[in-house]
Amino acid sequence: GAAELVAHVRGEMPLEAARDAAITLTRQYAKRQRSWFRARMKNWRHVPAPDAIPTQNR
Repeated sequence: GAAELVAHVRGEMPLEAARDAAITLTRQYAKRQRSWFRARMKNWRHVPAPDAIPTQNR
């Protein structure tokens, strides 16, 4: 995102190309994060937020 914006400001890349590249790179980064978490958090359990627990169980 930021590198593509800088490239556009410097005149090295048209705005639409910078935008498209930023969207693609952000999507790829998010996919890497999901893969990383999925591989390392297999044994983690979900803990509900306190608001999700009925008041009678608190």
